[in-house]
Amino acid sequence: MFGRLMRSRIIGFVIPIGVALFIIELFVTEKITLYIHPRYKIFSIVMAVLALIIVSALFVTTKAWRNALKPESKKKKIPIVETFVVLLFVVVYVMPTSTLSTRAVERKTVNLPSSSSTSEAELIVDCPVEDPSSLEMWVFYLSAYDPVCYEGKEIVIAGFAVEAPDSPAPEGYFYLGKLMVSCCVIDARPYALPIERTPNFSPVPNAWYSVKGSLKSVDLPTGRTVIVDVSEISPVDAPENPYDFYSQ
Repeated sequence: MFGRLMRSRIIGFVIPIGVALFIIELFVTEKITLYIHPRYKIFSIVMAVLALIIVSALFVTTKAWRNALKPESKKKKIPIVETFVVLLFVVVYVMPTSTLSTRAVERKTVNLPSSSSTSEAELIVDCPVEDPSSLEMWVFYLSAYDPVCYEGKEIVIAGFAVEAPDSPAPEGYFYLGKLMVSCCVIDARPYALPIERTPNFSPVPNAWYSVKGSLKSVDLPTGRTVIVDVSEISPVDAPENPYDFYSQ
């Protein structure tokens, strides 16, 4: 029976239906943003529902289910490729949802604030009225606006200790960052702020911390930049959804 199902066109209907149901389940359980940007939630659920309706209708009208149950005239081997595809889909479907590992940062360039990379003519002189709402926007603002806008400003942020092989943190500092998603997790990019280490503190790579402090401009080997002068730092649990989302 299983062999007949694998050799029939039914497999072309079961997998799309399973994918559509999986997307619907993620939407209902509010876990879909572990994979895509929130602005694509409605688009994804609409497409999943349409796919479920269309594929189900085709399954019935083409009578694929009847062809799957027809007795065969001769015995054939179970096709290995189709069987592997179905088993792989089942394994993925039953696996619990998970987030992208923080170790993904090691394969990507970390985005850091650096006023030295922006000429004085390009710096925005007028200070913004509101503070950034995400770590990604903090990096952008601290690079685009005149550092005077944020000198001494208090800040509270949370993120994980970033290892940046391409641009390691200067002596006495470490990077606190988050992954920023603009479309889906596959394009997630790390954004981080330089944090001045407190005495007797050694960050654990990829561990999450909450940092409270104030901003100040300093000259580092990489150029003049804004760093966080720490007043309090404490380890925290990683949030259920660890991403920042592109807001522009």
